[in-house]
Amino acid sequence: MSPQRAEANLSRILDAMRPAIEITYQDLIKPHGVIWLCSSILFVLPRLLLELINIWLKSREPRNYYPFLNYEPLMPRSRLDIRQEFDWLPLLK
Repeated sequence: MSPQRAEANLSRILDAMRPAIEITYQDLIKPHGVIWLCSSILFVLPRLLLELINIWLKSREPRNYYPFLNYEPLMPRSRLDIRQEFDWLPLLK
């Protein structure tokens, strides 16, 4: 792709985005100001980061996988025991 064609594509994309940017500016930045926008982002960012870290740590916990091919040892057990072992009870609520 030639540089002129890439520049034309970028210009077309920016022209398509311009109404959304103008609406955002008129609704948020113009009435409240840039300082309000930055402070609201900085206010929300620590809580968001803590939540993302929490989700990441939960996803790193060891899991007890269901034995799809070797299910015979589970047959004599009750469904409640199996659900507790594989932590399926929260999914039933």
